[in-house]
Amino acid sequence: MDTPVFQGNLQFSGSASHVLDLAAMSLSANGFRVAQRSATSAEFAGPGMRSTNQNPILGASRITVICSADTIGVAAELGAMARMQRFARVFPPVLLGGIGTVLSITFLIVFGASQWRMWLLTVVLVIAVQGIIWAFIGPLLARRIESRVRASLDMFLRNIAIAGSEG
Repeated sequence: MDTPVFQGNLQFSGSASHVLDLAAMSLSANGFRVAQRSATSAEFAGPGMRSTNQNPILGASRITVICSADTIGVAAELGAMARMQRFARVFPPVLLGGIGTVLSITFLIVFGASQWRMWLLTVVLVIAVQGIIWAFIGPLLARRIESRVRASLDMFLRNIAIAGSEG
């Protein structure tokens, strides 16, 4: 599966060095490290995203800022975001399988094999209801993660372009 990407460009008039300094300050405050830097571009490596409560810009695993005479561009690999999306889709079925197994063993011990139809039906119903709920929540959560990451990168581009034009 290919890593999703973000690309954006904006017109600006200002110093490339100033814009790259602003980008470095902004991204280093979020745990990114400078991987490469030249007079007109910089590449940053991200720390990864471990929670949806973190700054959404952490969904980018690599961010490249490129300045030309009148344009500033940001390109990002969204590998950390893709991992969070995969987790949002895979974790619920795995969790439900674990819950189903634990409930089955517990009911087998408590009620015994003689009443297996009663407790098995209960386990299947509980898992099925939760499975239906997570069938909707998982993809919604994955789309929400992506929209937040892309909006954050777009805001980052706009902020450094505006601040870079002023400086």
